[in-house]
Amino acid sequence: MIQNALPLRNSVWLYSALALAAAPHASHLPVWVTSAAALLLAWRLYLSWKQTPLPPRWLVLLVAAAALGGVYLTQRTLFGREAGVMLLVLLLALKLMEMRTLRDVHVVTFLAYFLTLTNFFYSQTVATAILMLATVVVITASLVGFNAPSCRAPARCSRRRVRSCCSCSSSFPGCPGRCGACRRTPSRP
Repeated sequence: MIQNALPLRNSVWLYSALALAAAPHASHLPVWVTSAAALLLAWRLYLSWKQTPLPPRWLVLLVAAAALGGVYLTQRTLFGREAGVMLLVLLLALKLMEMRTLRDVHVVTFLAYFLTLTNFFYSQTVATAILMLATVVVITASLVGFNAPSCRAPARCSRRRVRSCCSCSSSFPGCPGRCGACRRTPSRP
C-alpha cells in the first residue's frame, strides 16, 4: 500500500472542484456511473482525512476493468459522446485512488478542466457558463493551493488569475476589447 501524503486542505479543494465539474453530468449519466464516481470520491476523501494508505494497484486495476466493462455493457461501445463522458468521469474518479505526487495532482486538475468543458455538450446556456466559470475558479484554487502553499487564500488568488485571463482573452480577434490595456494597443495602418 502507498502512503497518502497530500495536504488535506488542498485535497478538499480538488475534490470539491471534481464534484462541481461532474455534478451537471448526473442527469445525463446512468445512475451506476454517478454512484460509482461519488463513492470513489468519498472513499478518497476518507483516505485523505484519516491519512491512511491508498488501495493497492491491483484493486484499482480491477475496478477500472469493471468500469470499462460496465460502460461497454451500458452503451454497447466505448466510443462516442456518452461513452466518452462516462469513461472520463469514472477514470477521473479512479485516478484519485492513485494520486500521491504533485504530478498526479496536475494530471487530475487538467482532466477536471477537460471534464468541465464536456458539460457544454449538453447545454450552452448562460447558467451553465456561470456554473462552469465557478468550477474553473475552484479548480484553479486547488491548483494554486498545491503549487503555492504559502498562499493563505487560494480562492482569492484563483479569482484574480481567472479574471486576468478573462480580460486578456478579450484581445482575441472576434471578441470586443473589455479592458483598457487591450483597447490601447496600437493598430496597424
